[in-house]
Amino acid sequence: MTAMTGESWESPLLNLALEAWQVMSPAKRLELEDDALLEQAYNHCESLTSFSSRSFYLASSLMKSESKRAVRALYAFCRTTDDIVDDAPGDNSGLLLAWRERALG
Repeated sequence: MTAMTGESWESPLLNLALEAWQVMSPAKRLELEDDALLEQAYNHCESLTSFSSRSFYLASSLMKSESKRAVRALYAFCRTTDDIVDDAPGDNSGLLLAWRERALG
């Protein structure tokens, strides 16, 4: 393998990726973005569950993959809601209302 002169090897690859992205249909791009975002959200829920409740995390690891992801997402939602109630300074009704609106989208 020889080194490229004048520009890094990443630039041509990035240009090809950009070109492929631009010719892909908008519906397909949206599908990919949604899948990536969903995967990122599940990973966040798994991390939050692992950090906040080791026993729940361990117990849920015995579940089938789909159920495990769903129950950890539910746990993360409840944990976040509880943290808003417990940790918000003063009157947290505005925070709870905003959280409710965001959750019910």
